[in-house]
Amino acid sequence: MSGKRTLAMLTLGLGLALFLGLPAGCSDDDNGGNNNTQTMCGNGKIDQGEDCDGANLNNQTCVDQGGTGGILQCDSTCHFDTSHCIIPAVCGDGQVTGNEECDCGTDADNLPNGCTAINGGTDANCDATCHAIATCGNGIREGSEDCDCGTDASNLPTGCTAVNGDASGTCDANCHNSTNCTANYFEQCDPTKAGDCCPDAFGTETVCNSTVFSIPLCVMECTSTDDCYYNEYCESQIGNLCYFAWCGGATASGQVAGDTMNGPCQVPGGGAGYCFPLGLAKDQMGICTENGSQTNGQDCDQADHIDVTNQPRDGDYKLCEDGLCGSDNKCMDLCDWQAIYNNNKTDTCPTGYNCFPQSVIYDYDDPSTTTDDDMIGYRWSDIAICTPTTATDSTNGLDTCDLLTGKKILDNADCPTGEHCVVVSFQNFGTTFGSLIGVCYTGAATPNKAIYEECDATNDTCPEGSWCLEEDIFGAGTGTTRCLPLCDTNATDSCHTLHAGLPASYECTTYSALTIPGATPGSTLDTSPTRLGFCACPPEGCAPCGNNVIDGAETCDGTDLGTATCTSLGHSGGTLACNGTCDGFVETGCTD
Repeated sequence: MSGKRTLAMLTLGLGLALFLGLPAGCSDDDNGGNNNTQTMCGNGKIDQGEDCDGANLNNQTCVDQGGTGGILQCDSTCHFDTSHCIIPAVCGDGQVTGNEECDCGTDADNLPNGCTAINGGTDANCDATCHAIATCGNGIREGSEDCDCGTDASNLPTGCTAVNGDASGTCDANCHNSTNCTANYFEQCDPTKAGDCCPDAFGTETVCNSTVFSIPLCVMECTSTDDCYYNEYCESQIGNLCYFAWCGGATASGQVAGDTMNGPCQVPGGGAGYCFPLGLAKDQMGICTENGSQTNGQDCDQADHIDVTNQPRDGDYKLCEDGLCGSDNKCMDLCDWQAIYNNNKTDTCPTGYNCFPQSVIYDYDDPSTTTDDDMIGYRWSDIAICTPTTATDSTNGLDTCDLLTGKKILDNADCPTGEHCVVVSFQNFGTTFGSLIGVCYTGAATPNKAIYEECDATNDTCPEGSWCLEEDIFGAGTGTTRCLPLCDTNATDSCHTLHAGLPASYECTTYSALTIPGATPGSTLDTSPTRLGFCACPPEGCAPCGNNVIDGAETCDGTDLGTATCTSLGHSGGTLACNGTCDGFVETGCTD
């Protein structure tokens, strides 16, 4: 798979399968609850001997690996893949790095392989700025040459079948070759193999560049951005190659096209764009994807924003403005669900549409499998799309609702009669357990339990704003199953404040920690904490009120008052007591 298409998968893995699959019931009990202790590459956990594991890069970037920018990735053996890192160049040190096309150094007695003289010297094939001086016919592949089989049929270079321009050969008189290639655009190539890089799908010639990235890649050379595909620009700092414009708040490239993730950006030489997230929810790096002229609901050419890098700028391609092209070939505007949720739930989408989040917890390896060793729990960046809705008939669209309260987002009213606010699933891409917004859905069972009441996840339905889960989620798996309230992990109110009937020790636990084998809140495995959480026992255990021992967040417990006395609370004396929920004192027995 090409590097570019790998980027496309990582960036838009949920792509344009934007229409809802089967809604998940209110009593979903899938907490990914398994304890994967097996050490192996592919479990999302950095084990002994591994640099990384899948999307878990151990907080490393290209800069940490000696580069100046680019995208650090993890290979199939759980070691760093720096092929998309930009490596700094030191012209004259005899090593080809960064944007150098060659480096023959300054020591004529110790020339690197392939050099005819020191940089810029007489009869040199490398100039003083470490750019190749191509001489077609000398039998050495240089500069922009695809190949060079020379003119001596008795001394052909490796890989050549005939001299340049011979009808039986693969290298023409201009040292170019587009036949028998094995590497496509942005794939790894062999700089010693004549014509290894194929023309791209639109006939654009690519060259094998071994001077910018840590491994040689087939790339396009350019003199201006017009030579590049959509979402690329002509980057002079890496030797005039077509490359991406990074954006977001924490890019390492220095080519910042905008600081706002999921917001406007500027493609150098290519006009306005939208900063589309490249990786996981906590990552602040994206690619500035170019805007088109088509607006919400208008016709577009169906493709994700990264894959239009395979579309030439001279093509008649209908791109959306600040949005994505859906599977029905209609533009859908992007929106900020968190801003809408935080600011009085005022939807910014056009009339007839509302903002629905795409915060998907997904299976990194294969969305169709459920085996314990799969990387479950990594979450796509918070993206939301303006989706069609009709206020009077939600079966023809989406009435979005607040998962915590069950109220509709647009008017804060209850869901229509017979409907309940539920989390939904996307076809092939996991469940949207990342956001606080669900949809009003016909068919969800009528709740028959109360919050914190014991429940059976198979047969019972909890009230809106709660799920039937084991209360000791991080325990041995034998605890009581109750209707646990949902909560907002960004909120400052405690679970006990929100729901007085809960034990004082309960904490708001992000759902993402429950989906990754072995993860606890804040751990390295919990890479992308979601705003959607559950009020549950913390990893250190659930403190039962009434055992006469102060546990967890308890203020007191029965006879255990800690160091508190009536005197310490400002009274002259008397008898202090603990209240029945272990979160405060009863001072009626104190005297003044």
